[in-house]
Amino acid sequence: RDVLGSRGLGDVYKRQLMFSGYSMSDAIFAVDNCGADWYLQAALMAQSYMSMFAFSCQRLISQLEFSGFTSEQANFAAAAVGY
Repeated sequence: RDVLGSRGLGDVYKRQLMFSGYSMSDAIFAVDNCGADWYLQAALMAQSYMSMFAFSCQRLISQLEFSGFTSEQANFAAAAVGY
């Protein structure tokens, strides 16, 4: 896997674990087996953003992608908050 070149919040966590001294294989295992539902996490973050900011749909998606979610996860989250 190209952990450092891939996108998604899980990959942000993988990079953080590797920065903290964990091996690539340990970081991949930890993130892949932590039980996180990245779509749910994206939706929760979208809900949080919308409680603080009046983002347009595209701005919300861009912010979620900037935060590390994939385009698919960000679009799912935008739909989850009513866009």
